[in-house]
Amino acid sequence: KADGTVLIHCHAGCEAGDVLAAIGLGLEDLFPDGPLPARQVQPHRRSRQDALKTLSHESIVVRLCAIMLSEGQPVDRDRLALAEQRIQAALKTLGLSPPSLRPPPTPTSTPPPPGAEP
Repeated sequence: KADGTVLIHCHAGCEAGDVLAAIGLGLEDLFPDGPLPARQVQPHRRSRQDALKTLSHESIVVRLCAIMLSEGQPVDRDRLALAEQRIQAALKTLGLSPPSLRPPPTPTSTPPPPGAEP
C-alpha cells in the first residue's frame, strides 16, 4: 500500500502466517521496527464470496483425492486434512454447521445375533 503497510489475503482462507511461511517469511518480517500496537492490527473477516470460493476449490481437492484413492494411488493426507479444515471454516463463515467428517467409532464388542442366548 502507499502508506507502507502490507495486506495479505488468501482467497482459499489461509492465515497470513501460513502464506508467509510458504515463501520462507514470518509475521515478524513484516514489522522490522517491531510489532504495531494491537489497536492497528485488525483481523480480516472472511466474506461469503470468499467462503464459497474456498468451498469450490477445496471440494475439487477432496474429489481428486477420492479418485486417487479409488485408483490405489497415494494421497497427500496433510493436504486432505487442510482441505477439511478450510471447508469447515468456510461453512462456519456461511453460518452452517460443519458436519463431522470423522467416521463413528467402531464398537469394541460385537452384539449377539438376534435370537441368540446371552
